[in-house]
Amino acid sequence: MEKEQAELEYCASVKKQCLICHKDLRKLTRTQEWDSRVYHITCWSNMIRDIKHFDKICYVKYGHRKLIDGKTIEEHKKCEDPIIVSFD
Repeated sequence: MEKEQAELEYCASVKKQCLICHKDLRKLTRTQEWDSRVYHITCWSNMIRDIKHFDKICYVKYGHRKLIDGKTIEEHKKCEDPIIVSFD
């Protein structure tokens, strides 16, 4: 029982950050989903609005990188292994 109470106090004291804008999340005391929350509501809404053009803006706005065979383009340029494309 004491261990669970200590864990709850620790979780309450830890500041969580939004995975999109990297600002601190404000604790919402009225909802039970605080433990699983990782985005601001407005950041989530903006991401959902961007979903139809995600393939174009994900590299600029959300920091994704293009992958080819599990490696980024920069990693492929550094190594000298060729990229082999096969059509089945």
